[in-house]
Amino acid sequence: MWSVGASYAMGGLLAGVAYMRADNPGLGNAGAIAANDASFIAQRMQVYGAGINYTFGPATAGFAYTNSSYANLVANGYIGNVALDNGTPLKNIKYQNFEINGKYQVTPAFFVGGQYVYSIETYDAASGTVKPRVHSAGLMADYFLSKRTDVYIEGAYQKIGTHATGSVMDNGYVPGADGQSTNRQQFVGRVALRHKF
Repeated sequence: MWSVGASYAMGGLLAGVAYMRADNPGLGNAGAIAANDASFIAQRMQVYGAGINYTFGPATAGFAYTNSSYANLVANGYIGNVALDNGTPLKNIKYQNFEINGKYQVTPAFFVGGQYVYSIETYDAASGTVKPRVHSAGLMADYFLSKRTDVYIEGAYQKIGTHATGSVMDNGYVPGADGQSTNRQQFVGRVALRHKF
């Protein structure tokens, strides 16, 4: 696995670009990424990304674009087999993600933030190519009780749009959830107290 990146900062502006390539992610000792950390188990993973943030006073607004591709797919690291319902394996998957995000520092100890991501997915199989659209959104509020302890509440929602793949990938799944939804939508919420050691 290798990666390269660069960033530029001036005043309230921060911009960055990055590229990463990983061979055999999730494929045991030969893989660049452990199976329990790999979003997809495949022969090769490549990710291009670029983003820009601008901070003005207590507010920050940003935009990011990422292009992730997985060649000769074996499985999804979170939900397992991703073959089509007719048994045809998915060979390659590509994700293009367009994200807008923002954060507002209400007080030095309290901030709120949100993001929306529009994803264009491309699934290649022997039976053809499908391009599902996915909408994801999230909100968070975080209050710091001390430098190392905070309490937060967050929610994330995902909806799988048009162009069904005929696979389990048609069901909503927010990474970190206990499991997949039984339909095209999923919402996950969390309230937590966190202490950093």
